[in-house]
This record gives sequence, structure tokens and C-alpha cells, in this order.
Amino acid sequence: VGLGVCAGPIQPINAELAVDTTYPSDETAVESVQQIGGNLVSALLVPLAAVGAKQDYQLLPTNEWFASDIRGDVVLLVAIAAVT
Repeated sequence: VGLGVCAGPIQPINAELAVDTTYPSDETAVESVQQIGGNLVSALLVPLAAVGAKQDYQLLPTNEWFASDIRGDVVLLVAIAAVT
């Protein structure tokens, strides 16, 4: 939720920057390419997250105070958030 709140307002700014950068071209075409690209990346990430959801990683298993586990899909999404 936090990533969506922080990254959500960036999309209209990004769209306007892309339109201004590619000024002679059609505004609708530029924004459509951005939307299709975002949807494609999301569609590719869904199967990866599904596979990752079946994985389980132990965090600090030797320390009884901080021992925990984390699913693979969470690791994937945290990595994507860190990279972007």
C-alpha cells in the first residue's frame, strides 16, 4: 500500500514528461505505449510472484527472538521496489 501511495502520483507526471519529450508525436500514442508497457511488465510478474509464493525462506532461524520466515513473492516485490 505504501509503494502504491508513493508511486501512484508519479504516473501522470511521467505521462506528461513523455508527451512533452516526444512533442511532435501523438499524445494518445505515447501514453498508450506507456500503459501497454506497464501492463506487460505486470503480466510477466504475476507468474513469477505465483512461483515465489510457494517458496518459504527462514530469517535468523538461530535467534529465537528474531526468528521469522518470509515468502518468496514478498522477497520478489521488495527487490523490485528497491530497484525502482
